[in-house]
Amino acid sequence: RPAESYAINFDSDAALAYVPSFPKVCGLIGSAVRRHDGWMRDLTPPQPALVERIDGLHSLEDLLHSVLASGTFRPSASLNDSPRIARRALVSHAKIAG
Repeated sequence: RPAESYAINFDSDAALAYVPSFPKVCGLIGSAVRRHDGWMRDLTPPQPALVERIDGLHSLEDLLHSVLASGTFRPSASLNDSPRIARRALVSHAKIAG
Protein backbone atom coordinates (compact mmCIF):
# COMPACT_ATOMS: atom_id res chain seq x y z
CA ARG A 1 0.00 0.00 0.00
CA PRO A 2 1.23 3.52 -0.67
CA ALA A 3 3.13 5.20 2.19
CA GLU A 4 0.92 8.27 1.80
CA SER A 5 -1.99 6.25 3.20
CA TYR A 6 -0.32 5.66 6.57
CA ALA A 7 2.88 7.72 6.89
CA ILE A 8 2.82 10.76 9.17
CA ASN A 9 4.47 13.85 7.72
CA PHE A 10 6.50 15.67 10.38
CA ASP A 11 7.95 18.28 8.02
CA SER A 12 5.54 21.10 8.84
CA ASP A 13 5.07 23.06 12.04
CA ALA A 14 1.55 21.59 12.17
CA ALA A 15 3.22 18.34 13.23
CA LEU A 16 3.74 19.90 16.67
CA ALA A 17 -0.01 19.39 17.28
CA TYR A 18 0.38 15.61 16.79
CA VAL A 19 -0.45 13.57 19.93
CA PRO A 20 1.77 10.48 19.94
CA SER A 21 0.93 7.26 21.76
CA PHE A 22 2.50 3.85 22.14
CA PRO A 23 0.71 0.63 21.32
CA LYS A 24 0.23 -1.29 24.59
CA VAL A 25 2.84 -3.87 23.61
CA CYS A 26 5.60 -1.31 22.95
CA GLY A 27 7.57 0.86 25.31
CA LEU A 28 10.76 2.52 26.46
CA ILE A 29 13.42 0.48 28.26
CA GLY A 30 16.23 2.74 29.44
CA SER A 31 17.12 4.71 26.34
CA ALA A 32 15.83 2.10 23.89
CA VAL A 33 12.38 1.58 22.43
CA ARG A 34 11.13 -1.98 22.21
CA ARG A 35 8.44 -3.39 20.00
CA HIS A 36 6.15 -6.36 20.69
CA ASP A 37 8.25 -8.68 18.55
CA GLY A 38 11.43 -8.07 20.57
CA TRP A 39 12.92 -5.56 18.16
CA MET A 40 14.68 -2.68 19.94
CA ARG A 41 16.22 0.60 18.86
CA ASP A 42 18.56 2.78 20.89
CA LEU A 43 17.58 6.42 21.01
CA THR A 44 19.92 9.39 21.14
CA PRO A 45 19.40 12.66 23.06
CA PRO A 46 16.88 14.23 23.21
CA GLN A 47 14.76 11.32 21.98
CA PRO A 48 14.50 9.39 25.30
CA ALA A 49 13.45 12.53 27.18
CA LEU A 50 10.65 13.11 24.66
CA VAL A 51 9.60 9.48 24.27
CA GLU A 52 9.35 8.79 28.01
CA ARG A 53 6.68 11.52 28.22
CA ILE A 54 4.47 10.03 25.49
CA ASP A 55 1.09 9.33 27.06
CA GLY A 56 -1.45 9.70 24.27
CA LEU A 57 -2.76 12.90 25.85
CA HIS A 58 -0.14 15.56 25.14
CA SER A 59 0.92 17.04 21.82
CA LEU A 60 4.45 16.97 20.53
CA GLU A 61 4.65 20.67 21.35
CA ASP A 62 3.58 19.99 24.96
CA LEU A 63 6.14 17.19 25.26
CA LEU A 64 8.87 19.40 23.88
CA HIS A 65 8.06 22.22 26.31
CA SER A 66 8.06 19.72 29.17
CA VAL A 67 11.50 18.43 28.22
CA LEU A 68 12.93 21.93 27.88
CA ALA A 69 11.37 23.08 31.17
CA SER A 70 12.70 20.03 33.04
CA GLY A 71 16.30 20.86 32.25
CA THR A 72 16.99 17.23 31.31
CA PHE A 73 17.93 18.37 27.83
CA ARG A 74 19.79 21.53 27.08
CA PRO A 75 19.94 22.04 23.34
CA SER A 76 23.26 23.26 22.06
CA ALA A 77 21.45 24.68 19.07
CA SER A 78 19.10 27.63 19.16
CA LEU A 79 15.69 27.02 20.69
CA ASN A 80 14.40 27.84 17.22
CA ASP A 81 15.68 24.37 16.29
CA SER A 82 13.48 22.69 18.93
CA PRO A 83 10.62 21.86 16.55
CA ARG A 84 13.13 20.25 14.18
CA ILE A 85 14.63 18.21 17.04
CA ALA A 86 11.19 17.13 18.24
CA ARG A 87 10.06 16.18 14.75
CA ARG A 88 13.19 14.06 14.28
CA ALA A 89 12.48 12.26 17.57
CA LEU A 90 8.88 11.60 16.60
CA VAL A 91 9.78 10.35 13.14
CA SER A 92 11.78 7.65 14.93
CA HIS A 93 8.80 6.94 17.18
CA ALA A 94 6.42 6.66 14.23
CA LYS A 95 8.70 4.14 12.55
CA ILE A 96 8.87 2.07 15.73
CA ALA A 97 5.15 2.15 16.51
CA GLY A 98 4.18 1.53 12.90
